Amino acid sequence: MKFYANFEIEMLHHLKVLITADLINVDKRGKGGYYSVNRGSISKVNELLNDIFDAEGKNHGIIV
Repeated sequence: MKFYANFEIEMLHHLKVLITADLINVDKRGKGGYYSVNRGSISKVNELLNDIFDAEGKNHGIIV
């Protein structure tokens, strides 16, 4: 099915981006692999966003 093939390609692209950004870890075993969330990297991104935006979502003058 064409839709499924396009969806699979899109998902692989998104996984590749997340892996490159070090937000997801890959443990390759055998033919497949196991994916897990990199909590440390996600915490750092969350801290950065908290520094940029206050609780009301207002920018602190930082250009993003």
